Amino acid sequence: MAIARSRNLLLFLLALTFSGAVSLLNTISPLLLPAYIAALLACSAICVLADPSLVERSASMWPYAAFLLFFFAWGTLFSADRAEVLPNVLRFIGKDFLILGAVAVAIVDRRHMTRFAGMVQFAVIINLAISIWQLIDPGVLVAMANALEQDNQAFSASRPAGLWINPNLASFALILGVLLSGWARGPLAWAGRFAAVAGIILTASRSGLYLLLLCAFIYAVFRVKPWTVRSNAVPAIVAGAAVLGAVLLMFVDKPPEGVALDVGQGTTLSRVFDVTESATTALGGETRGDITLQAVQATLEAPWYGYGVFTFQGTTISSLQSPLPNLGAHDIYLVTWGETGLAGLLIYLLVLAIGIRRMFESALPVRERLLLALIWISYLIIGLVWHNQFTDLLGLLYVGLLFQIPSLAPSVQRAASSLQTSASPLLQAKERPSAAGQPGIHGLQEN
Repeated sequence: MAIARSRNLLLFLLALTFSGAVSLLNTISPLLLPAYIAALLACSAICVLADPSLVERSASMWPYAAFLLFFFAWGTLFSADRAEVLPNVLRFIGKDFLILGAVAVAIVDRRHMTRFAGMVQFAVIINLAISIWQLIDPGVLVAMANALEQDNQAFSASRPAGLWINPNLASFALILGVLLSGWARGPLAWAGRFAAVAGIILTASRSGLYLLLLCAFIYAVFRVKPWTVRSNAVPAIVAGAAVLGAVLLMFVDKPPEGVALDVGQGTTLSRVFDVTESATTALGGETRGDITLQAVQATLEAPWYGYGVFTFQGTTISSLQSPLPNLGAHDIYLVTWGETGLAGLLIYLLVLAIGIRRMFESALPVRERLLLALIWISYLIIGLVWHNQFTDLLGLLYVGLLFQIPSLAPSVQRAASSLQTSASPLLQAKERPSAAGQPGIHGLQEN
C-alpha cells in the first residue's frame, strides 16, 4: 500500500514538474521547494526499498546519466573558475539525477504511464486557463515573471505562457503534452489535446507551431487506423473545439476590448510566419541565425577540450569569460561542443543514438512507438533552439521519458504471458476429451 501511494505521489510531483509550477514555489514560500525535493527523495526511496528490482530496471537511464556526469565533470575540470562553478554543478547534478530517478521508479508500466499522461493533460488545461487570464490581464504575466526573476527578459507580455512564463518553453512543454495524450484515456485526453494546441497558438512560438504541424503530418501519414472516439469523449471534443475556435478567431478578427494581444493587427500571426525574423532585424535585435553563427564561430575557435561548463548557456557567473555573454548558444549541440569539445559532442550523439536504438528494439505497440518517435523528433529538433536541456526540469523530464518509455514494453509482455498462463488450463480443458468421449467443457455445458 505504501509503495502504491508513494508512486502516485511521484506521478503527481512529475506532473507538477511538467506544469512549470515548481519554478514558482519559492515565490509562494521558501519552504515549498525543499518540501518538493524531500517528497521526491522520500517517495523514490520508498519505491526502491519496497521493490529493489527497480534499480536494475532503471538501467535504461544509465547511459544518459553517465553522460551528464561526464559533461559536468569535464566542463568543471577545464573551467576558467572551478571554485565558482562547482556549487552550481553539484546543484544541477543533484537535480538531474533526482528527476531521472523519479521517472525511472514512478513510470514502470503502462498503467502508471496512463495515469501520468492524464495528470499531464490536466496540467495543460490549467495552464491554458492561466494563459487566457494572462491574455486578458498582461499584468498577471509581468508579475509572475518578475517574481521569478527581477528584470526577467525571458517573457513577452503579449505572448501568454501560463506557469512556464517563457513562451518558447511553454510551447515545448505543450508539444510534449499533445504527444503524451496518446497514453491518456477518455474525455481528458481530448480536452488536453485541444488545450495544448490553443496554448501553442497563444504563445506565438514559431518553433512550437512548426513542430506541432510536423508531428501532426507525420502522425497522419503513418497512422493507418483512424481514431476511435467513445461517446463519453464527445462533450470534451465539442468543448475543446469551441475553445480552440475562439482562440483562432482572434487571428482573423479584432480581440475583445481590454485584451492586450494585438492579433487583430496581425502582429502575432505575422511573427509566426516571419521565418527570417525580419521584425527582429528591423528593431536592431539579433536573430537566432545571428546567435547561431556567433556560437559556431566560438566553437571553431575553442580549445580541443572546450571553454568549460556554463560558458555557452547564457551564464550569469561574472567571473566566467564566455564567448557568448548573456546570450547562450540557443543550441544544445553547440553548447556541448563549445563547453566540452568535439569529443563531448560525439559522446552526446552516441548516447542519443543508444536511446533511439532502444526505441526501435522495444516491443511497444506500433501506435505507442510512433508517439515515442515523435517525442524523439521533437526533442532533437528542439535541441537546435534550446540550450538548457541539461539543466531545465522540463528538459530532464523529456529525456527521462524518452529513455524510460521503451522499458514499459516488458511489463506489457509479462501481462500477456500471465494472461496466457492463467488461460492455459482452460484451453487444455477445451482440448482434452471427457471420459464419455465428449469434449470436456462443452460436454459439461451440454449436460
